[in-house]
Amino acid sequence: MADPAGPLLKRLALPVYVPSMLSAAGGQALMPMLPLIAIQLGYSPAASALLISIIGLMAIVGPIPLGVMMERTGERPAMILAAVLVIASSLAGIAILDAGPSATTRSLLVLLLVVDGIAGEVWDLGRQTYLGAELPHHLRGRAMNFFGGMMRVGGVVGPSLGAGAYAIAGFQGSYALRIVLMATAAAMVLVFLVPSSGRRAVPTTAVTGTKGGLYGHVVRAILIVGVGLTGLIIARLNVSVLLPLVGQHIGLNPRDISLVFALGMALEIVLFLPAGVLLDRWGRAVMGGLCCLGLGVGFVLIALVDRLGAIVWGAVAWYVIARLVISFGNSLGSGIVKTLSVDLTPAFRRAAHMGLYNSITGAGVLLGPAVVAAVTAAAGVLVAAAATGGLTLAGGAWLFAVLPRYAPGWHGRQPDYQPDPILAERVPEES
Repeated sequence: MADPAGPLLKRLALPVYVPSMLSAAGGQALMPMLPLIAIQLGYSPAASALLISIIGLMAIVGPIPLGVMMERTGERPAMILAAVLVIASSLAGIAILDAGPSATTRSLLVLLLVVDGIAGEVWDLGRQTYLGAELPHHLRGRAMNFFGGMMRVGGVVGPSLGAGAYAIAGFQGSYALRIVLMATAAAMVLVFLVPSSGRRAVPTTAVTGTKGGLYGHVVRAILIVGVGLTGLIIARLNVSVLLPLVGQHIGLNPRDISLVFALGMALEIVLFLPAGVLLDRWGRAVMGGLCCLGLGVGFVLIALVDRLGAIVWGAVAWYVIARLVISFGNSLGSGIVKTLSVDLTPAFRRAAHMGLYNSITGAGVLLGPAVVAAVTAAAGVLVAAAATGGLTLAGGAWLFAVLPRYAPGWHGRQPDYQPDPILAERVPEES
C-alpha cells in the first residue's frame, strides 16, 4: 500500500525540503569555523565561545517581533529578505577577514552574528508557518520529520563541503560556500514556493468569543508544553557541548571524537524516516517520551564512563555505545519540536504564535551550555553529563504526562485542546 504522505513530500520537496537542506548545509559549513574566525580577528578563546551565544540570544528575543512582521509580509518575501541578509553578511565576513584583526573588524563580527541570528530566525519561521498551513493533521509527523531529516543531512553535508572549501581558500572559502548554497536555496524558494493553499480568513470572534480570548488559550498551551521541550532541547545542544569534553577526558583525540560523532549522525539519518511514521501512528506523547528517555539514559551512561567503562568494555567502547544510545533516542524525536509548533498554533496569526513558540523553545539554546559551564566548574564534566541526563528524563516525563491533552496521540487521536476553535478540524482516526 502506497504511503499517503508520498505525494505531499514530493510536492514540498522543491519549495521547502531541498532549500532547507541547502541552507542548513551553508550554516553548518561556517558554524564550526566561527570561533576560529573570532580568534583570528583578535578575540580570546573564551570570548570567541561567548560570541557564538549571540545566535542563541537571537533565538529568544527575535521570533516574536519577527513573527509579527511576517504576518504583514508573507513567508516568501520574508525568507528571500533573510537569504539576502545572509549573503550580505557572508560578503562582509570575507571583507573583514581580508582587512585583518582590528577593533573595527571585531565589532563588525559581532554585528554580523546579530544579522545572522535574525536572518536564521526569519528563515525558520517562514518554513514553519508555510508548512503549518499546508499539512493535514494525520500527516504532520511524517512531513515535519522529513523536514528535520533534511536539516540533519545538511548538518552532515555542510561541514564536509566546508572542510574542502577551507582547504582551498581558508575561512573566506567557508563564507563563499555559504553564499553559493544560500543563493541556491533562495532561488528555489523564489521559483517554487507559492502562496499557501491552507490559509483562510478567520472571523474576529475566533479570538474574542471566549473568556481570555484565543490568545490566552494558545499561550498557556505553548508554555505548558514548552517546559518539557526545554529538557529535550538542552540535551540536543549538550550533545555538541558535552560529548567532545568527555571524549577529551577519556583521552580521545579530535579526529576520533569526530568519527564517533559521524557514526552517531549516520544512525540518526538512517532512523529518521521510520520515526516520522511512528510520530503520526503512536502520537507525540509516546515519541517525545521515548526520545527523552533515550537521550537521558545516554547522558547517564556518559556520566558513568569512568566508574563502569573500565570494568565492562573499556572507557572508549562505553563512550561509543553511549553516543549511539543518544543518537537512537534523538532520532525517535526527529521533527517533534517543529511538529508541535504546528499542533499548538492556530491558523489565525500563525506566524506570531510560532514566534512565541520559538522564543520559548529557544531558551534551551542558552540554558544547555549554561548548565554545562556551571556544573562543570563546580563538579566536573561527568557530573554535568549526569545533570543533563536528569533534566532530560524529567522533561520526557513531563511531555508524556501533558502531551495527550495538547497534541495528537495514538493513530492520530485528536486531543481535547484545539488551537483554533473555528478552523481546527477533528480528523477520523486511521483504521
